[in-house]
Amino acid sequence: SKVINSSLSIGTDVLNFSRHYRIGVLFILMLTGTAILLNTKLIGTWGIGGSAAATLLAYLFYFTLLLCFVWRKLRVSLFSLAQLKVAALMVTLVALDMLWRHTITPLIAGGSLTQMIIDAILKSGTLCALAAAVTYLWRISPTFNAMIDKRIGKIDPRNRGDRDAR
Repeated sequence: SKVINSSLSIGTDVLNFSRHYRIGVLFILMLTGTAILLNTKLIGTWGIGGSAAATLLAYLFYFTLLLCFVWRKLRVSLFSLAQLKVAALMVTLVALDMLWRHTITPLIAGGSLTQMIIDAILKSGTLCALAAAVTYLWRISPTFNAMIDKRIGKIDPRNRGDRDAR
């Protein structure tokens, strides 16, 4: 929740310096009420993990509504297309990590330290390679793409002209 708070708290500043600054109090009250309600429900079910999940969900709810309000009333977008692509990639990677843990890890990691290390290496390598490929294909970072294009040009000189022409 701290990463979300530090990444999205600019929306609070935008709202506070606008003519709609009074609405900020309502958003804070809504965050507080949501956090208390979710903590009440989730701590009994998940213990300390429920508290962490409640805080995360409360902040996600708060910032989603806050950013929608800032966009609707002030027409201020705090995200670029590249940032939205990164967010989509991160959500996908987290979902794939969870899927891996429930499907592949039980097949590989039988309990020995060696099997757990092999599983960690395979999962990390697979997810990192997927993230790098998607970052390249979606052209999220021009610097990353230029670095990869340069490496491809060293491997296959025929591609150097096509990639540099872009």
